Amino acid sequence: MRFDARQAKQIPPWEHITIDGFPGLRLQATQTRRSWTYRYKSPVDDRMRQIKLGEWPAMSYAAAIAEWEKLRSARDAGGDAAAAKRVGKDPATTPSDYTVRRLCDDYLAGHVERNRKAKGADIIRLTFANTLSPIAHAR
Repeated sequence: MRFDARQAKQIPPWEHITIDGFPGLRLQATQTRRSWTYRYKSPVDDRMRQIKLGEWPAMSYAAAIAEWEKLRSARDAGGDAAAAKRVGKDPATTPSDYTVRRLCDDYLAGHVERNRKAKGADIIRLTFANTLSPIAHAR
């Protein structure tokens, strides 16, 4: 369909509209916002990816198309914008320096210590200390 601002305002929450001539470009609605997104199949692992381009009406239709063209040409060249954005947020997750030890430490801090009682967290910490030494530096 062609873009129409009146229709964009009336999109029901959790629905989207697609724009003819621009495959993967969508205007998605939530309860309070309308967001431009680009959905595509990753050239790296053939999985569906989605990346937010901006909020409508702050990002106009023309600006969304310009951003879509830039991301699409990068995808056609073999890049994966969603994966690059995800890696850019947390450089500790790059495969070159992310070891099994760091993974377990992140798991302890991010999940176990938040969701378990102190005794359960201590048991998991001891289990990791006793069993990880052979593979702690594996990547």
